[in-house]
Amino acid sequence: IEKMYTKIGQKDIFICGDFNIDLMKSKLHKHTEDFLDMMYSLFLFQKITRPTRITAQCATLIDNIFTICVEKKYGRWHTNKLY
Repeated sequence: IEKMYTKIGQKDIFICGDFNIDLMKSKLHKHTEDFLDMMYSLFLFQKITRPTRITAQCATLIDNIFTICVEKKYGRWHTNKLY
């Protein structure tokens, strides 16, 4: 991610996907905290802040959208439940 960011510069960047990193556990898991620190150091911020997968046993935030565009409006964000 850092190499890509350096190559394309500060444009309207959106990085989306299932990262398999539960961002709800960033304070409890060192690798998750390191991942978020890296994203924030590149000025890439989360657009999804609630769980994206909810089961009877747990809720996780593993599907994410990161962007450098925090003030621009691109319409609504839609997420679909994929089970």
